[in-house]
Formats: sequence, structure tokens, C-alpha cells
Amino acid sequence: MTSNNQPPNDSEQIFAVLAERLTALQEEIEAREIEAKNLRERALSLTNNTPGTYAAGKMNIIIRRGANRLDQKKFAADHPMAQYPKFYEPKLNTTAVKKGVAADDLEQYQTTGPQTVMVKA
Repeated sequence: MTSNNQPPNDSEQIFAVLAERLTALQEEIEAREIEAKNLRERALSLTNNTPGTYAAGKMNIIIRRGANRLDQKKFAADHPMAQYPKFYEPKLNTTAVKKGVAADDLEQYQTTGPQTVMVKA
């Protein structure tokens, strides 16, 4: 649907209620996410960022060490493809595909994600 599509007049009130509720829920979700982030930061502060399991009444708070992730740019800078080809593999250049294949032909290779609903003031 484009932004020019309008619901039938009898549905406008329903859409208004949906939009207001979705907006309120999104604001609540954002506030809860900030609160949860602050609580996690407080737990990390209380434990000096030390991994472990900490008693919390009938529950436990578990602090886990962060995952190790490869810094690809740093590794590639120190291990160029010309010298270390075993660390590299060819990869499809999707930008080149989109520019080099006609839209009608490309359509058979595309997938479509789920529809989204947004509220815009």
C-alpha cells in the first residue's frame, strides 16, 4: 500500500484507535528498554563487571563474559588476501547483481519480507 491509500471512512475511527494504542505501546516499550538497560548497568557496576552467578532472593543474576568476535577489518589489514588466500572466499556482489540484471529477471531471485505496520504523525 502506498501513502495515498485511505481506509474507508467507517474504518477511520478504528485506525485512529489502533494508531494511538500502537504509539502508546511503542513509548512504553522504549521506556522499559531504557529501564532494563539501566538495571543491567547497575548489576555490572555492583559486580565490578566480574562474570559469575549472584544470589538475588529466589532468583539469580548471571553475569556472562562478552562474546569474542573477530575484528574483520583489523584482521584483514594484517592478513591481506594476496598473502593469505586461505582465509578468504568469493562472495556474491549483490549491488552488482541489482545493477546488472533487469528488474523483471531479478524478480525470480528475490524474496519479500513480512509486511510492517507503522504509525506516522
